[in-house]
Amino acid sequence: MHPAKPHEKPPRQQSKGTKEARELIAETIPLPAGAAYLPAMQGSFASSHIVRSVLVAGAFAGFAGQGCGDDESSDGVGGADSSSATSVAGPTSVAGPTSGGGGQADPGGELEVLRPDAPPLPGQTECIVEVRRNIPITSARHLEICSQITYATNPPSGGDHWPRWAAFAAYDEPIQGEILVHDLEHGAIAMLHDCADCGDAIVDAFEDAKSAHGIDQKCVSSGAVARFIVAPDPDLDFPLAMAAWGATYNATCIDPASIDAFVEAHYAAGPEDTCASGIDPHTLNCP
Repeated sequence: MHPAKPHEKPPRQQSKGTKEARELIAETIPLPAGAAYLPAMQGSFASSHIVRSVLVAGAFAGFAGQGCGDDESSDGVGGADSSSATSVAGPTSVAGPTSGGGGQADPGGELEVLRPDAPPLPGQTECIVEVRRNIPITSARHLEICSQITYATNPPSGGDHWPRWAAFAAYDEPIQGEILVHDLEHGAIAMLHDCADCGDAIVDAFEDAKSAHGIDQKCVSSGAVARFIVAPDPDLDFPLAMAAWGATYNATCIDPASIDAFVEAHYAAGPEDTCASGIDPHTLNCP
């Protein structure tokens, strides 16, 4: 049984508020093109909370499914080879055996359970970290925007997805899993949180991990700073979670060592190594 969740979850909805701006890693680095129009970017770059990222490029091997064919010239729909990606009509899709905790089907892969010597987050009774690796992903098709997809893990760690991806940035509002998975395919790591009583503790821990990871000049040249997405997610089973292509991290506490280890092991591990600019995910307005 998973640890008790810190508070009752309301239905997923967009937050109306914004958080206090945080200091960027490097104020002189240009904004990602896909994030430049986000509401919080209307002020000066130095005061923005949207982009606080770092990245290192890498490669992915052994993926059995089809990729999207997106490249650095992408406008958010797909690169020169995007015609090879499959667009499938229909309202729903299942990306592997459904799971998400709570006794649902095992998504496969290898599960490691850690018990660090760290205090539990508010609402939790003990410090537990669950890291699942090598999650099998058998399909990575483009489906219609706004189609519903059921994923094998919570948070999602791969599978079918929409043909748009989010700008690599930090957000105050939840992001649809169908968009987030496309970011993971590009080698991003999603850093997610759901703890009303934690203040900025979890986000601060994510920022520390991003800073420790370092800046990748390859992605700076494409207009991005890093392949990290930070966002709230009211549907999590744990107050703190991360996801990469084929891997998840869920925790009831803040353990910097295991957070850093997950980032180093899974950053840029998607089947497509690209830093192409994404979009503001909240402009799609699905019903």
